[in-house]
Amino acid sequence: MQSIEYYWKKTGFEPNTAQRNAILHNAGPLFLTAGPGSGKTQDLASMSIGTVHSLYSVSTGGVGV
Repeated sequence: MQSIEYYWKKTGFEPNTAQRNAILHNAGPLFLTAGPGSGKTQDLASMSIGTVHSLYSVSTGGVGV
């Protein structure tokens, strides 16, 4: 199974440090504050994909997409 970074490269998405930290956050609730156009929606979408990706990986024993 590929890492989320693989898919970022494949789609041309290059998160900055703050975005990367938000996307990879998995230790409880996350509160995002940022202005318009700062990438909040992209971060949340990537975070959701990463969560599903990791849960799928665990449930299938590492065999996946």
